[in-house]
Order: sequence, then structure tokens, then C-alpha cells
Amino acid sequence: MDNHHQHSSDDEVQLDELANPPEDGTRVDEGAHDAPFDAAELPQQFDTPDGYGQHDVHMGLYDHDLALGQDHLAKFKASPVKHIPFSQLCALHDQKQPLTAIALLRRRHKVTLDDKYCLNVNSPNMVARVNPHYLDYIVKLQLHRANRLWPGSRLQALPFDPNGRMMFLGKRLDEELWLAMAPNAYFNVDDPENIPERLPTLEAKTSALSTTHMLMIIMFIAHVLDSMRHEDINCLDPYPEPLTRTTVKQSTEVL
Repeated sequence: MDNHHQHSSDDEVQLDELANPPEDGTRVDEGAHDAPFDAAELPQQFDTPDGYGQHDVHMGLYDHDLALGQDHLAKFKASPVKHIPFSQLCALHDQKQPLTAIALLRRRHKVTLDDKYCLNVNSPNMVARVNPHYLDYIVKLQLHRANRLWPGSRLQALPFDPNGRMMFLGKRLDEELWLAMAPNAYFNVDDPENIPERLPTLEAKTSALSTTHMLMIIMFIAHVLDSMRHEDINCLDPYPEPLTRTTVKQSTEVL
């Protein structure tokens, strides 16, 4: 009788704990552990709302007062253009302000380069350099036609008088390659004669270079190509004397 009474008392204590959960917030699992459940059911804590639709994104980026029938390209062209210096974008990057940079996408901006990011191409300290690349191009040298005349229809395309200064080099596809021996004053921005009306001219009847200068340049090209180890280009003497067509042909086959 005593043992039966003791078990009945323990059951009453357990029922009392279920009816009155502890004040410390501890949750008691009251469910039946052997009850069936749906394994494919998504737990509530993993349930998330759908993402924003593309229309809502565009409505957030563009002004809402534009005509609804316009396409996005028309909306973009219709929006006003604001200029923003490149230095401002650099500052946003350095200050790690991505949200401010992204906010600029709400409006149409045109990036302008600050003077400190630009190079003065007329500076005497500027030297052009071409690094190795993998661009394929073909130029057909036609040095046997080096004394071809500059087209009269293109006289106004040059900022100086072409007489005695032009040499035809060859073609690339439909493009012609010319060499112009411009006056020295043209390369000096501070020269008082560096204006089209005052640039020096040569006493030449045509645009072709003088024969001596033309042969000098041909031998220079042959020497450079031979130094580049082109198998079909040879240059026995980079500056034969006397400098004539005959001696040039004896020294190289480019002519």
C-alpha cells in the first residue's frame, strides 16, 4: 500500500509541473514523440516572403511621374544628366561608402575626369611606348610607290602645307598609310609660328618627299625590320653610299 501511494504522489507532481511551467522560460516538450509528421513540411522559421519583383525595382530606381507606356531606354534618355567628377567616386571608394555610390544609380550621371587624372599629350616628358600584345594586324608595305602624291581632295585634312612632306608607305585593308614630315614648329606649342597660316613651307612642286629623304627613310625601315629578325627582310648596309635607288636595291629587297 505504501509503494502504491508513493507512485501516485510522484504522478501528481509531474502533472502539476506540466500545468504550471517553470518561470525561467523553460519549454517542456508535451508532444507525442511517436506521432506521425510530414517530413516535407517547411518549418515556420525557414519561411520567407518572395523577393521584390523587377517592376518594383525599376519603380524604385526611376522617377514615377514618367509616362507608363515609355520603355526603359526612353526613360533613361528623358532623364536629366548630372555631371559627377571621377574624384568623387574615388573618394566614395576610399571611404567605403557603397550605399552612397549605389544611390547615384537613381539618376543619370556623366563621369568627368579631373585634370589630375589626365595626361598632357603635348608635354615634352611624354614618351609613347607599346608593350607586347596579341593583336594581329597586317600592313602591306608598298615602298616602291613611296613617291605617290597626297590626294588633292585631302589637302585641308592636314594642319600644314603637305608640299615636300608626304611619303606613301602602304595599305591596311582599305586604309592608306602615309608618313608626314611636319615642320618642327608644329610640335612646339610655344612656338609663335605654330599656327596654320605661319607654319614654314618647303619649295617643292609636289607633296612627295625629296628623293634623298625618301631613300633615307626606306633604309631606316629596312634596317628596323632586319633587326626584328624578319626572315624575308635583309639589310646588308643600313646607309649605303652613294644613296641612290641602285645602291638601296643592292642593300635590301624592300624597294
